[in-house]
Amino acid sequence: MLYPIGIQNFESLRKGSFAYVDKTDLVYQIAATGRYYFLSRPRRFGKSLLLSTLEAYFQGKKELFEGLAIENLEKDWASYPVLHLDLYQCGYLTLKESFPDFNACTLGFPNQEVRNGFLRMQLSYYVPKGGMDSDVLILRLYQSLVSGNPEEMMKLLDGLFVNQNYQIQGDAEKDFQYAMSIIFNLLGQHVHTECQTSNGRIDVLIENKDYVYILELKINASADEALQQIEDKGYARPYAADSRKLFKIGICFSAKTCRIEEWIIR
Repeated sequence: MLYPIGIQNFESLRKGSFAYVDKTDLVYQIAATGRYYFLSRPRRFGKSLLLSTLEAYFQGKKELFEGLAIENLEKDWASYPVLHLDLYQCGYLTLKESFPDFNACTLGFPNQEVRNGFLRMQLSYYVPKGGMDSDVLILRLYQSLVSGNPEEMMKLLDGLFVNQNYQIQGDAEKDFQYAMSIIFNLLGQHVHTECQTSNGRIDVLIENKDYVYILELKINASADEALQQIEDKGYARPYAADSRKLFKIGICFSAKTCRIEEWIIR
């Protein structure tokens, strides 16, 4: 059984065959008996999923409700135009610290929900459009990271960049680093990019309670060269006495195709 951890999109939940507690009879009741509703439940109580469910219902997507209570309650399945304004994704920033002498300040996120909304917005500019739904991708990447499965992690990242509709046309290596950093930060992992060591900089360093991942990225060069740099620079030495399992990953990223060409895991 797959649990829809972090998935707030009804269509992704149903197409991904995730567990779902059927309350669509109440969705039908809301749509059939009222006009205006104010949802005052606290954060993380399923408001976003409910709105996504209502959106799919009003769009007449009968196939998504197959086997659910509402399938037998609704007879017409008419399609209506839906305007969905997602205010948690707009978000806002708070003032953390000010430096009046320099006419400067430090901004921060008031909570995790706004932070994730900002990261998701950024992610849309650094990765291709289309392909796997972002919520499903994030969940599967999380599962691969916490279970110590770097091969699955790299396959998922490769699938993310396989689409040719790549939007960033600047420094390919930096863009790829930023995209990976955003993705792993959404997963709640401890991520550093351009992490300074005594003998160079680690491109991407990911840590959690059980595993450490050192990623070296090369543009238009072999994954073997990237992995050799990890060895030559001694990037793994600070973790020699660490009880966590460490993975060294060399990655070749093509500036021409804007995708991962190969990787080596050691």
